[in-house]
Amino acid sequence: WKEQGWPTIEAWANYENTPHTLGCYLSYQSYRYQVTGEARCLDRAARTFDALKRNFEIGERVLERGYWPKPFGGLGEAHRSKDMTPDCNFGLVSGLDSYLNVAPSPLREEASEILKAIIDFYVKYDFDHSWLIEKGYRGLFNYVADFGYHVAPIVICYMKIAADRFGPDPYQRIYEEMLEIDNGNF
Repeated sequence: WKEQGWPTIEAWANYENTPHTLGCYLSYQSYRYQVTGEARCLDRAARTFDALKRNFEIGERVLERGYWPKPFGGLGEAHRSKDMTPDCNFGLVSGLDSYLNVAPSPLREEASEILKAIIDFYVKYDFDHSWLIEKGYRGLFNYVADFGYHVAPIVICYMKIAADRFGPDPYQRIYEEMLEIDNGNF
């Protein structure tokens, strides 16, 4: 990283898509614990969850509960970020979902609250995020139509996770609407 002229390793490791990659690592350790039962896997998952919580807390302070800013320039600069996208947080959402299967109480309850807050934030703002709002785009369906279909399958996964974890309303309805729009085209 030094040879590339990047900032310190701490800043580099907490940059842009870190929530996605840490979420993938959280899934990995959660699955690994389910298979092996090794305490070190659960410990690593708990430490990873703790690191992810820091980013979540910054978003809550900056905007509102559920906002998960990309930490451009490291966590110390995350408060300046106005970017939160479903595609870049997929690892995060799936990681939290995986962790719920193994997390000890009270971490399980905390992870569940955070997962629900993230998904509810997206639902509240119809999957918009700030740079789209500034360009005049509104809503997931414009986003999908104008910026690529890679987000629609991710939203379908989010809604399925939420319906299974938190009950059908409103997640199941959105899930079914997205499947209808998809009609095998994504």
